[in-house]
Amino acid sequence: MTALPPEADIKLVLILRAATDPKQPFEVVTNWNQNLPLDRKLSDSILLLIPISERARMRRVKIKEWLEIVGMAAIVASLLFVGLQIRQDHKIALMESAGSDSSINAQLADLLQGNGELWRKSLDGEELSKAEQIEFYTMARAVEYIYISSWRRATLLDEGGGFSADAAIRDYSIAIYFHVGLRRHFDARIARVTRNDMAFDVPVEIGPFDRSIIKRLEYLAANPMPIPENKDYMFW
Repeated sequence: MTALPPEADIKLVLILRAATDPKQPFEVVTNWNQNLPLDRKLSDSILLLIPISERARMRRVKIKEWLEIVGMAAIVASLLFVGLQIRQDHKIALMESAGSDSSINAQLADLLQGNGELWRKSLDGEELSKAEQIEFYTMARAVEYIYISSWRRATLLDEGGGFSADAAIRDYSIAIYFHVGLRRHFDARIARVTRNDMAFDVPVEIGPFDRSIIKRLEYLAANPMPIPENKDYMFW
């Protein structure tokens, strides 16, 4: 026989049904004293048949149901916590990207400081050499990234106030509308994306930022606005 643990009393609880009333459950309780000799364990053990009331049985059922509800609530709460944590981490990453925008702004300012005339010529649509086209593309793409980054951050955070996603679309659309060279740059980039997708026979994928810019430019083409003589060449 396997020895029971040395701790004193061990209570074994079983649920039985009485032969006289099969519908009435009974609880069998046996007190087994580990410290007694084997013959005393058998003779001195107490056997009780305790009727379990319907009320007690329902109470056990309710406790079980409540435990299941609590368990489900704990799972839902943990999932919500994970979701909120992911969203919070995403917001932190987006806010940190603002520091990257500042770095790009500083680098762009340094670049334009020595190439101001090239920047003006490019925006006005004057003829450029191949080397100048490459330099202008680099500068125009950096400016474009600043608007895209601001738009993405405002779209995903969506907290109202400050620089909105619509403001990023509006300001960049007007800059393209005012400056011939910037319009050429934008149209060339969209044409390149379209051409590359069609080369591989896949649906053309123009992102939401570019689609919004295209819609604003179509609106400005249908509803022209005056272009100022003294245009702002530092418009971001």
